[in-house]
Amino acid sequence: MQNQESQDKKTEDQDNQKKKTQKQEVLINTIKADGGAYKGCPKNDYCLHFVETGERPQNFIRDYEEEKRFLDYPKLNELIKLKNEVLQKRATPSMWIQCDLKTFDLSVLGKFDVILIDPPLPEYYRRAKNLGVDLTPFIPWTFEEIQNLRVDLLADTCCFLFLWVGAGEGLDKGRQLLKNWTFRRCEDIVWIKTNKRNFSKKSYEDCDNSLLQHTKEHCLVGIKGAVKRGVDGHFIHANIDTDVIVSEEPPQGSTEKPEELYRIIERFCMGRKRIELFGEDRNKRAGWLTLGNNLSNSNFNYERYNNFFKGDLYYPDVQGYEGGRYVGCTPEIENLRPRSPTKVQNIQPIIPHMNINNINNQIPNIPMMVPFPNMMNMGNLYPIQGIPGQTHIDMWNGQGGMNNSNSNLINNNGILNNNPNIK
Repeated sequence: MQNQESQDKKTEDQDNQKKKTQKQEVLINTIKADGGAYKGCPKNDYCLHFVETGERPQNFIRDYEEEKRFLDYPKLNELIKLKNEVLQKRATPSMWIQCDLKTFDLSVLGKFDVILIDPPLPEYYRRAKNLGVDLTPFIPWTFEEIQNLRVDLLADTCCFLFLWVGAGEGLDKGRQLLKNWTFRRCEDIVWIKTNKRNFSKKSYEDCDNSLLQHTKEHCLVGIKGAVKRGVDGHFIHANIDTDVIVSEEPPQGSTEKPEELYRIIERFCMGRKRIELFGEDRNKRAGWLTLGNNLSNSNFNYERYNNFFKGDLYYPDVQGYEGGRYVGCTPEIENLRPRSPTKVQNIQPIIPHMNINNINNQIPNIPMMVPFPNMMNMGNLYPIQGIPGQTHIDMWNGQGGMNNSNSNLINNNGILNNNPNIK
């Protein structure tokens, strides 16, 4: 009997040890799959994994793709779907102009609702050079040359500007560019770059000018004109998308940007006249006019292009791309899209009523402070109840029916004088 109990206990211990080993194996495999520090360390240390392999921590963010991002948010998912359907119907045919932007007269194109600029920054040139990439087709512009672009000639009274500025000195220079073009910075979209398809321990950033590994870029957003999201629903639909884009970095040396930015812009701004500067063949897109020296040819027709926007109609009155400056909307979209919080109305101060005929009986035997004229809005004086046309300033000055005995009710310090206990 004793031997049997010992054998059962031994078997039970072995089973427990086996289960424990299996759990550890599952944990280690999970950490491996997530890119953690799986060398005997039971935690997800993405930073150490990046140091050892060059694979960035953001590679392991889950469900960031647009088709997965809103699955847990049915209303927002439905909103995106409905807006994309309307945008697809209202998108004008793609047009483009192959030109040298240093000499091209931008004023002949008219005014636009959205301007997107992806200039050939010096930062991109340095990055490509460090990688040993052929620099023949890439000619960087200085910030002074970019500033000389007459972007102000393209901007309508109300307009949004999206400007890619890289991750270095462009953050400061870009803000100055917005100011010079009469825009106010209102947002900053960040592109977090993954490297799932191409990672190594080699550092390819501009080590002479950076202290950290740059794995993101910025797109500054400028606004021109008085646009209020609460009342200008025909022009902007705010708070639909976030200010973060997560996507794969293009091949080394490329300046290609994530296509998602186009969709963010189109869902946000309801104006249909959109232009992109420094575009290439890959940037041709329905609903946009693209300009750039690296385009292979041109197909722009001024008269046909402007006919797309004639009239005041919009969706759903117009189902196609011809007619109207704005995209339009539907009741379903209006019900689903996020709304701005309602502002609290300013409440006018309530001034207590005083019976002037019996004022001595209403004043307590303690000093009483009252608002003096220099504490009030002199352009909006409040009338005294019961005395038409008389204001509190009149009462303080002893006018409008107050006898001479009460004409000095208030001294120079704003304190009522008729109390005998006040010296």
